[in-house]
Amino acid sequence: MKTKLFLLAAATALLAGCTDELERQSSYAPEGGLQATIPAYPFDDGTRVSISNDLQTFTWSNNDQIGLYYLDGDITAHAGFGIVTGGSTTGTFTNSAFYLHPSSTYYGFYPFNESATVNEAPVDFTGQRQIESGSAAHLGAMNYMYSVVNTDTEGDAQIYFQNLGSVMVIRLIAPATDKYSSLEIRSNDAQFITKGNASMTDGTVTPTETSNSISLYLGFIGDGISMTKGDLLTFYLLTAPVDLSGKTLYFVFHKPKEGTLTPTPLPFANMTGKNMLPGRAYLYDLTNREAPYVTFGASDEQTLQMTQEVSSLEYSVAGVNGGKWTVLGTNSVTFGGSHGSVRLRGKSAVGTNLAQITFGNNTPVACSGDIRTLVDYENYDTADMSDANFIYLFKGCTQLTTPPDLPSMQLRISCYYGMFQGCTSLTYAPALPATELTESCYRNMFYGCSSLTEGPVLPATTLAESCYSSMFNSCTGLTSVPDLNATTLAPYCYYSMFASCTNLTYAQDELPAMVLAENCYAGMFNGCTKLIEAPQLKATTMAERSCFGMFQSCTALLEAPELPATTLASECYLQMFANCTNLCKAPELPATTLADACYVFMFYNCTSLETAPDLPALVLAPGCYANMFYKCTSLSYIEMLATDISAEDCLYNWVGNVSSTGTFVKNAAATWNETGVSGIPDGWTVVYTDGTPYVTFKAATSQTLQMSGEVPTLEYSLNGGAWATLGTNTVPFGGSHGDLRLRGKSATGTNGVQISFARGIPVQCRGDIRTLIDYENYATVNTSQAVFINLFNGCLQLTSAPDLPSTQLAPLCYLLMFNACQSLTAAPELPATTLAEGCYRSMFSYCSSLAAAPELPATTLAQSCYNAMFQNCTKLNYIKMMATDINAQMCLENWTSGVASTGTFVMNAGATWEVYGANGIPTGWAVQRANE
Repeated sequence: MKTKLFLLAAATALLAGCTDELERQSSYAPEGGLQATIPAYPFDDGTRVSISNDLQTFTWSNNDQIGLYYLDGDITAHAGFGIVTGGSTTGTFTNSAFYLHPSSTYYGFYPFNESATVNEAPVDFTGQRQIESGSAAHLGAMNYMYSVVNTDTEGDAQIYFQNLGSVMVIRLIAPATDKYSSLEIRSNDAQFITKGNASMTDGTVTPTETSNSISLYLGFIGDGISMTKGDLLTFYLLTAPVDLSGKTLYFVFHKPKEGTLTPTPLPFANMTGKNMLPGRAYLYDLTNREAPYVTFGASDEQTLQMTQEVSSLEYSVAGVNGGKWTVLGTNSVTFGGSHGSVRLRGKSAVGTNLAQITFGNNTPVACSGDIRTLVDYENYDTADMSDANFIYLFKGCTQLTTPPDLPSMQLRISCYYGMFQGCTSLTYAPALPATELTESCYRNMFYGCSSLTEGPVLPATTLAESCYSSMFNSCTGLTSVPDLNATTLAPYCYYSMFASCTNLTYAQDELPAMVLAENCYAGMFNGCTKLIEAPQLKATTMAERSCFGMFQSCTALLEAPELPATTLASECYLQMFANCTNLCKAPELPATTLADACYVFMFYNCTSLETAPDLPALVLAPGCYANMFYKCTSLSYIEMLATDISAEDCLYNWVGNVSSTGTFVKNAAATWNETGVSGIPDGWTVVYTDGTPYVTFKAATSQTLQMSGEVPTLEYSLNGGAWATLGTNTVPFGGSHGDLRLRGKSATGTNGVQISFARGIPVQCRGDIRTLIDYENYATVNTSQAVFINLFNGCLQLTSAPDLPSTQLAPLCYLLMFNACQSLTAAPELPATTLAEGCYRSMFSYCSSLAAAPELPATTLAQSCYNAMFQNCTKLNYIKMMATDINAQMCLENWTSGVASTGTFVMNAGATWEVYGANGIPTGWAVQRANE
């Protein structure tokens, strides 16, 4: 009699739970065991396709392993059985340690998964990759199969698997001579199961993740498949069973975009889906199909009419006059309900040219098809669109629920101006693949489309004047925005683009353009009252009114984005944050040379702002600060270093209606004495400074600072007063105590000494860390021996960091410097290009509020330099790291462990390394390439 054997978990990796029914084998017997057969995929309705890979023959490979699972009440077990004999549809499998109990019931699953159970076997239909057209070989690795397994009296079994998934066989004609990296199948009215848990008893899949699209990746990673226009192509995609009957599927090619791994969409075709049953294959034949005419459907009777005649425009109604094509003119055409859909086609080189469509009643209307069929329906895929426009075509069509496709890469000036303006029932936007835009091409395109929840991908890199102006203005259903990655801007290009999108909560992380154009960002997010996080501005050079009212009336905005520009222009920041009543943190304004009215009304009525940004300019320009802080009723701290305020209206009403008491930090060399709303606010205390950027700490109410050990020469000053030795004294600051400043003459920095604050009260820090090394010569000081290990380690109260501009680093210089600073939202710039051993090790680990990493420009890394740098920064979703050489020992060890599950990684366009996970590019992040 066989003895039932119970094993400790450590005894084997193949067995889990109790082993009542999986027993240890006394000898290895490859000639016996399990015979498992792979089934074919019969085609729907008996249809076959004349291709070599017809899904009728799958064979076992030498490394295949099936899993057998046991379930009896709470008793579970599983084991993997490896193949002994392969090369055909039936293979022999065995396990040298375990065998099956005779006359028992088990459950089989392929591929073997340690974490699977009888009721929950993980399945994942994402990440499929087909190397070449016509090959179904890639399906074998993830061809999920299941079976109920009954053993005979000897413990052997014949296992007849059933296919769990369905296969889409997609045949099409290559639309262009090009290289494509993926084929996407999407639907606006159906959901694909992308991940789920399958039952081994009946193959039912319970979804854990769904999506309105699923993709098949083409060719090798980072490359794609090259095609010639007219090629007959066949692709295979495994899906979970899903009923797609009556649903419209859109087949979209994507191609690699130069300099990045982010694909650019190219709309291709659409057709009606099928009921995808398990274990069957379904042919989606996109060849020899009728032109995708612009088509309108409605569930009940509806009418369509043009406001003016469009030359050559014809219509056809399925249920009228045999569907004959008839000149449309300005006739009212009845369609919908029993009449069927109405189709339009034309030969109009100028498109619809200001003619508008109107519908006769409130019945919803769905539109589909390719807009190019109105320009040249016989040659729509190659139609010349250079003179075609569709200005206001659907303006005010509140019945329209879906748009036609707009796949043209060739855009005329103002081609889609106001095309869907006021279409309040439109739920999604068509793909807009053009990469070179024209003046006003998308202007007002979706203005007032209040049901639109998501914008299309906008891949354009070449912009034109007013190209996106008011594109999504008043789209009150919009909750997120498409990324805008153009680096060369045009006047008014983003003017009021998302204005009054009152449900918009987030925008992209940053706007990458370095040089701005006239009014380019003006009013961009004006009135976005729920926007809580603004994109960072990378621009260093402004233009006239470039940011005029950009975030005006963004009442939920708490913190302003970075504004690093040092070259300003007239009225460049005019009203930028006006009426941002919850803004409590202003951006740094580093420019020392100002322009006329550059900051006029910039923070008007920011009633929560308590501290002004430092204003380092010594000579003011006409109107530069006029009304800058007018009605900032909580403002109680300003540091303004100007010595020359003679420019006309430079301080006009700049502090009107600020707090009745506060601190004004003034340059000790300044001789001006103006007071009141156009000078130093009445009732404020004046403190003098010599302009040195000492490391300075601010707090709204009383706080304390203490060092864990003595740093030689380190001194402190309270509220601009006398300097005193700090030592290990506990020093109160903040609130009525004023700011605390530190300075020193320590060549070794703080050398491991740690700062601590009292609990609870947030602390802002600013200034140049080099003033702790040599405050008299900080700009030129030698920093090769200076270290700041642990300086802010565990400072939960710290909300901002001092500047770290040194390019000469010491080994371990910033080790653990901001570790566990959980309130730190922005990292200081790290400009060094030559690194030192361990220089940034664990520098920001556990900074759980940090969303973006500082740019890391070094191309060659040093031993341990980025080790654990961003470990457990759970919000971190953006890193730009330019290294081409990552060979140094442990340089990236765990550097992104525990960051956000999705994000963007920007790497050097010349980098050839490809490492993913915690020691490289975070898994799941999009990758972009950059030259600098």
